[in-house]
Amino acid sequence: FPPAAIQWLAPARPGRVLALGTEARSLVAGLAASGNAVVVTGNSAAAVASACRRPSLRGVAASPAALPFAPCSFDTVLITHDPWTLGPALPELARVLAPGGRLAALVTVRDDSVPWVRRLAAIVQRHDPEAMRPADELAGTLPAAANFPEVERREFRRWVPVDRDGLLAMVTALPGLRSLAADQV
Repeated sequence: FPPAAIQWLAPARPGRVLALGTEARSLVAGLAASGNAVVVTGNSAAAVASACRRPSLRGVAASPAALPFAPCSFDTVLITHDPWTLGPALPELARVLAPGGRLAALVTVRDDSVPWVRRLAAIVQRHDPEAMRPADELAGTLPAAANFPEVERREFRRWVPVDRDGLLAMVTALPGLRSLAADQV
């Protein structure tokens, strides 16, 4: 992740960060390297253990709707997966945030301005309309809620290198495309 993104997501001074989800490992590692005390949570104990291989990270298997932490435990809560699914958990996230703390949602979207990316998405969607949905459908902001009335949005570019084998692995792992023959991919 770009250093500017890590700086923007991190507390103003090194503090306590709760990362919901195990997907953004490099971001979480960057937050820990910046002096923050980071706790990673996820529904699967195995995924949490895998995400916390660095000694500076602590992991706890927990649901966002039932966090095993005292009130006001964290300066920042970072959501590293689809934030729109967390509506029912927002009061719980507010409970574990310290006064003045912030909820930070990380949403990664694909760059459809790249021609081959746009063509790949169109091909994939012919077989699975739910896969690789247009980036503009995913790029909205987390809606303001009673516990989080102010919403701020920033965009950062992040290049993810991928080769042919990596692309094929990604596409064939999509649920709607698993049954296709190799010559159809």
